[in-house]
Amino acid sequence: MSTQRWWADRRAWALLVVVLAISLAEVLLPDVPLTAFLVIPVVGSAVLGSPWLTAVLAGLVLLGSIPLQVFEDYPTDDIIRRQILVLLASVIAIWLAAYVQRSQHQRDEAFALARASEERFRLVAENSADIVVVVKDGRVDWISPAVEGAFGAPPDEWIGRPATEIVLPEFHDLLMEITADALHGASRVGRARARSPRGAVHWVEANVGPYRDASGIVGATASMRVIDDVIKTESELDRRARFDELTGVPNRHEALIQLAHLDDSRRRPGEGSAVLFIDLDDFKDVNDIHGHAAGDTVLRTVAARIGEVIRGGDLVARMGGDELLVVLKDMHSLEDAGEIAEKLRRSVREPIALPTGQVTSTVSIGVVWHEPGESVDEVLARADAAMYEAKRSGRDQVVVLGNTAGT
Repeated sequence: MSTQRWWADRRAWALLVVVLAISLAEVLLPDVPLTAFLVIPVVGSAVLGSPWLTAVLAGLVLLGSIPLQVFEDYPTDDIIRRQILVLLASVIAIWLAAYVQRSQHQRDEAFALARASEERFRLVAENSADIVVVVKDGRVDWISPAVEGAFGAPPDEWIGRPATEIVLPEFHDLLMEITADALHGASRVGRARARSPRGAVHWVEANVGPYRDASGIVGATASMRVIDDVIKTESELDRRARFDELTGVPNRHEALIQLAHLDDSRRRPGEGSAVLFIDLDDFKDVNDIHGHAAGDTVLRTVAARIGEVIRGGDLVARMGGDELLVVLKDMHSLEDAGEIAEKLRRSVREPIALPTGQVTSTVSIGVVWHEPGESVDEVLARADAAMYEAKRSGRDQVVVLGNTAGT
């Protein structure tokens, strides 16, 4: 609240001039109603919001109007009536002035608290290792110095930029959603890829919430940190959880998930999927004669050769040990699947070079058609039975079990 004295306030002097002017008008124009005097205290209270100054003005009106009215030869009863009206108006004006003063004081305190809070916010943000950003009307209003160390661009290059230019397009829906929640008072944590004004792109994790000033919520604020290393670690963990470490193909867990969703995959009429269960013949002999390192090489080579034969949308996975699984999608018939299985068998038979010499590895393959609505366990059991039939038939064989096929 201002501590300026009333005699140093131009508005106070303006009001005094108004008092004198209206008083002079009362003298020069006797027909001017004294109602004009009733306005002066009210104006004083509204403009200055000062109860004691309003009382001074009201006193001047009360005292100054009596000799003027006597000079103008007003009747005594009329003078008394007028003075009572001025007194009532003055009391009301003083109350209004007190109300204005209290309201102004509350506003001043609110703005002072908001300013102090903003200063504390800036102090903490500027000394934080995290990047702190304030967004108003969809644009960066302020950003902490930590952004330069993380993205290589100083704060002044970020100010005024639309948030949609910083967050990559694939995350715009998330950006709009989180910003809307912040403007309604909610806080959320989200991840996105952000681009600096100089082109550097990083993964960031941001805790986004409302940004308030004395008038309420005026934007969103976010505390961010670069999480490229976290994303890399999580991606690696996810890869290890889904892929076989030795061969690089999907593991048993991932294969079972994809098998479970075969019915959900879109296919054209007359198309279906075939499941191939593959087992390396006499793989134990390779380990015993050439060593486990050689066995690992054989497994990697076989998996790679199978991957070269099947199409991009098909699946090859390691089920464990020396067992592999292939899922051929969008097939027209079981016969077609059997032909592809023969190509796989012939490809695997090609000699494999090892440090100890060449080795020829063969496979036994069981081929079945995936029936609509069939469980994973059921289709695997049939494919496994077909593979063992190939083993009993002398190994290095393809056995097609069943005659279900598309047209």
